[in-house]
Amino acid sequence: MRMFILLLVLLISLSGYSQILSFIPEGLGIEGGIGYNILKVHLNPIEPLYLSENYYRDAFKLTPSFRISYERKIFWRFSIIPFISYYTFVGKSHEEDNGYKDEIIRNTMDLGFLLLPSYNGIQLGPGMKYNEFLKTKIKSYQPPQPPAQSGYWNEEDMNWYFNNWSIDIGIRMSYTYENFLFSLEGWYSITSLEDKSDQFLDDLVNVSSQRYQILLGYRL
Repeated sequence: MRMFILLLVLLISLSGYSQILSFIPEGLGIEGGIGYNILKVHLNPIEPLYLSENYYRDAFKLTPSFRISYERKIFWRFSIIPFISYYTFVGKSHEEDNGYKDEIIRNTMDLGFLLLPSYNGIQLGPGMKYNEFLKTKIKSYQPPQPPAQSGYWNEEDMNWYFNNWSIDIGIRMSYTYENFLFSLEGWYSITSLEDKSDQFLDDLVNVSSQRYQILLGYRL
């Protein structure tokens, strides 16, 4: 967050010298914010149990996001905005009766674009992005066990369970005031997140995700 504030101040100060510092392109933007994540695991009805159930990790937890983008007008009121982001996706479980809870944590880089019409400073439109998952782990709380053992947190690698990339579609609404941006976004996976190289796992489950985030930023 400190780095984001410093970069934001730098961009604002440079905006007054945009005629001199022509190497900084008009339309460059920097944004930071927080998001809420939902991870859904759908159990497919396969032999021998033929069960079909949904399991959610949707307990409330906010995670950070940072983005650099560039806006270019293409026709009439429409702009295309390519971007690159880094964010942390956390699917958090609800606490069970015995005290167990866990979080699936995915450090993520994405590359995408938004297609947004603009009217009186308001933009609303769709987007698509490619996600590259840099690391995936599960952090679980193991509750106390008798006779006197205390509870503890445990971390394990979960790269084996997930595919290392995915594609999302989304929608964004933003408001611009004197180059400052306030935006709301929703992103929804259109590719399954489970490891496709494991045929049994791929047949057993379909994993999907959703992310809703608020972003604040500045565009030259």
